[in-house]
Amino acid sequence: QTNSIPQQSLFSDGQKLLHTMFRKDDNYVLKPDRTEKINHAFYGHEELPKNLEATKPWVFLLNPVSENIATDIRNGEFAFPGKIDSIGKFQNFRFEWDDDGNGNAIDKITQLNFLKEAGLPLAAILDTGNKSLHAMISVDGITSLEEYRLIAISILARLPGSPDKQATEPNLPEWLPGGKRYKDGVGYIFPRLLYIGEPIS
Repeated sequence: QTNSIPQQSLFSDGQKLLHTMFRKDDNYVLKPDRTEKINHAFYGHEELPKNLEATKPWVFLLNPVSENIATDIRNGEFAFPGKIDSIGKFQNFRFEWDDDGNGNAIDKITQLNFLKEAGLPLAAILDTGNKSLHAMISVDGITSLEEYRLIAISILARLPGSPDKQATEPNLPEWLPGGKRYKDGVGYIFPRLLYIGEPIS
């Protein structure tokens, strides 16, 4: 039963993922669902609240937000952290395969083999609990959205198959391991951390 399990253990993998992708002074946004307007802003190595509800599908914004957006959120003001101009630093990328380019699903073993074949320095691999894996890569020193997108395009060119072109967008939401979400026709699914690399320097 979820209520009998310490929350810090439920979200321990989620905490590891956040500590790997964000520096201590980064501001990141966490929310209980992609569609909800409730936002929480945390510093990169801040511990997650012990009362975080494991019954919700928590998501975080892939890249750090600007200081003013984080301040607004901490002050209880509504902000729009999903917009590109809310991004304060460009450092994290996400890559995935929704299908083979012809609408056919790709099994997760094949996706893992694609990642192995590409030989990229991964920050993390997340099993979404659905059909795809999410591979995260962190790159230091990116100074603009244009540079971010050029790097994403160059990485996409190294990946086999037909990876999702959304990887060029820095404002993607990402599932936090420890929560759960409901998918019609499937039931509850649980994002799981499969691999964790070195923290961003």
